[in-house]
Order: sequence, then C-alpha cells, then structure tokens
Amino acid sequence: MIKNLSLLLGIIILFASSACASDVEKHKQEAKDLCEVYNPDNWAGFFDKNPSVSEIYREIGSRIKKIVTTDQFRAIYQEIHDEYKPDVYNFTKTRVGKLIGEEWKCEYYDNFYFPRKEIILNIDEVDKVINPLLKRIEIIISVDKDGAVYINSDKPTPSDKQSLKDSILSQPNAKKANIVIYSDAIAPNQVFVTIVTALKELGFETVSIATQ
Repeated sequence: MIKNLSLLLGIIILFASSACASDVEKHKQEAKDLCEVYNPDNWAGFFDKNPSVSEIYREIGSRIKKIVTTDQFRAIYQEIHDEYKPDVYNFTKTRVGKLIGEEWKCEYYDNFYFPRKEIILNIDEVDKVINPLLKRIEIIISVDKDGAVYINSDKPTPSDKQSLKDSILSQPNAKKANIVIYSDAIAPNQVFVTIVTALKELGFETVSIATQ
C-alpha cells in the first residue's frame, strides 16, 4: 500500500512538474508574440493616417487579443482593464516576467511604449517667466506623482479625456483662461498626453508648464 502510494505521489509530482514546465513554455511563446506586436516592421503604413493616441491604443489592444491565449496572460490585461494603472509599462513587464520566470526583454516594447505625440518646445521659451503679479484668468491643472489630476481644486478629477474636458469647461471663463500645468517629475507620461489632447480638442492653442 505504501509503495503504491509513493508511486502515485511520484506520478502526481512528475505530472505537475511537466504541466508547470509546459505552461512556462506557453507563456514564453506569448511573451515573444507580444513583443512582436510592438515591432515597427509590423506597423508599416499604420501611422501614415496620422492616427490619434486613442486609435493607436485600440489597435494595440486588438493585436494583443489575437496573441494572448492563456488565462494567466489574459489576467494581466483584465486587471489593467478593471483598474487604472499609473505605470502600465512597468506593471506589464513585471507581470510578464513572473509568468516566464525571468525578465521579459523586448526592445520593441521599450522603444514603442508609449505611442505618443511629441510636444516640441522652443528652448528659448522654456524659461520664460510670467510676472506673478499680473492679473490673469488661469486654470491650474496639477498632476501628482501617481497620475492623479487636480483642476483648480484639491479634489482629484478622473483622468480620462472626457472627464478632463468636462472639468475644464466647468471652470469660470474657461474659454478665456490661460492653462497652467504643474506636473510631478515622475508623473506618468500618458496622463500628460491625455491632458494636452483634451486641451487641443477644446480649442486651446497654448499651455504653460510651470517650473521652479
């Protein structure tokens, strides 16, 4: 009886080890396929249409859905979908690394993330000082290190584009106001991009970046 039990236990352990190894191999293949999603060679022609940031994200999501096959990999993106992550880049890299049992190295992902529109500033204008005694109508937009957005308030505003637009328009004399953004140095990039996109869609042509 004991011999049979030991044999059965050995078979169970061997099966579990094999299944575990098989899962890791599947995850490694998914990680490899995920890396290819961000390969510039696979995006030929897409950016010729000058897509919006939202359109880029939707296309990335669509491509990821086609290559993600295991429940463990799906869980990563389900968690991102269910709860806002201020640093999706590192969150995803860490979770993928845990699944494959090693650091997920993907140069394409590092270079491609986040797809963004560049904001080009004139160096001579960066340090332009506004006289603080000037009476100006201003809307102050602050972004903390975690990506929380505050608009003329100590209460955070949802950081999706439509909520930002609604909050900005709700401010007195919004259309005549000067927009000033205070952003923590380590605030997530995508929040800043969303704010600028919202301002552009509202018709604002200029924005001040407040520094000390």
